[in-house]
Amino acid sequence: MADRASPPAGALRLSESAARQLDVCVHCGFCLPACPTFAVLGQEPDSPRGRIDLIRAAAEGEVSVADPDLRLHLERCLDCRACESACPSGVRYGELYEGAVASLASSAPLGAPAALRVGLHAVGHPGLLRWAARVGRRRGRLVRRLTGSLDALLPAGEQPSARERLPVVLPAVGTKRAEVDLFVGCVQDAVLGRDNLAMAAVLSLLGVEVHFERRQTCCGALHLHVGGTAQAARLARRNIAAFAGTGRSVVVHGAGCGAVLKDYGRFFAEEAFAAEAASFAKRVVDFSEWIGPLVARDALPWNSDAPPLRVTYHDPCHLAHAQSVREQPRHVLRSIPGVEYVELPDADSCCGSAGVYNITQPELSAAILERKVANILQTDAEVVVTSNPGCALQLRKGLDQAGRAVRVLSLAELLTQRVRSPEVAKSGG
Repeated sequence: MADRASPPAGALRLSESAARQLDVCVHCGFCLPACPTFAVLGQEPDSPRGRIDLIRAAAEGEVSVADPDLRLHLERCLDCRACESACPSGVRYGELYEGAVASLASSAPLGAPAALRVGLHAVGHPGLLRWAARVGRRRGRLVRRLTGSLDALLPAGEQPSARERLPVVLPAVGTKRAEVDLFVGCVQDAVLGRDNLAMAAVLSLLGVEVHFERRQTCCGALHLHVGGTAQAARLARRNIAAFAGTGRSVVVHGAGCGAVLKDYGRFFAEEAFAAEAASFAKRVVDFSEWIGPLVARDALPWNSDAPPLRVTYHDPCHLAHAQSVREQPRHVLRSIPGVEYVELPDADSCCGSAGVYNITQPELSAAILERKVANILQTDAEVVVTSNPGCALQLRKGLDQAGRAVRVLSLAELLTQRVRSPEVAKSGG
């Protein structure tokens, strides 16, 4: 067996922490039924256990990093981390997988469309990204030819931007209970900015003073999906600096953003910057985690005239599996007067969005989405709630293709639709 501390030339290079995960795996196979790509393809190399074996072989020089089969099976992974929830040994598969993909990307770019690779350079520039989204929404023939499947992920109609509309401080309504910082993301604010405004509105209605730090930037999640660890670390430094010194919780509605922000400490685990990064990561909290304890039937000015509504919930992978946040969104949904909550079969299975997966692996993504849409339709729900922009866009696409009029809303947007409309709520409506 090769020494991983000094891998042979051409071997996959992993951090010490990522390499340790290879030895944690006991090959029990509990991960296989949880894996969406294994469910569709039924092949061992397209399961977490199979991919771990491939990564081990590549790290020990038994398989070349140039081997097309290695890239094929790793690029088919959604990095949904459902295997982490299923694993009795506690393998941190996400850390191992992202380390392997980063090593592969350093030797040759991963199989992503050129438009996507260019677009990832824009996400750290909010103004440029919002401009690109506006152009994309026109759905002109030229845009479709340039972006391919990217075009199908843009929602129709103009979306407001929290960066353009939120004040630096949004006061609490009534007695101030707390203060928080708001993280609005890059893609989310460009294509689903209404969700960010709704999040700010609900927090304000709950007596929370909302601070918006305009120096914040992209979290880096999309870069990690294609092996851009160095780019993600640079963005992390900018965000940590932007929120330094406030001491406030950093509330985020996007599950992918939240998972990466909470993991910033790992980015710099071997650097002097690690303590500051870990301190920031501990302040990050999902929107549902923050409001869950506050939401009760009398905590918001509920609209008693709102019609009854049947609602189901799709767990974003990086909320359920990466952050272990499952019950909090359901608690909030069950607290809304007039809402009948119905559980979604396989609610925490991936929808096929997975960051940029629906662009890099469109056929597999479509097969995974088809299973998810079928489960949603079983519930007879009028609304499916989810808390991640990629999931929301993917589910809307699938339900539209199925010809079914099921609305897809974020948790915050649903809440603003179920309260009476003071001015602050209108910002999220």
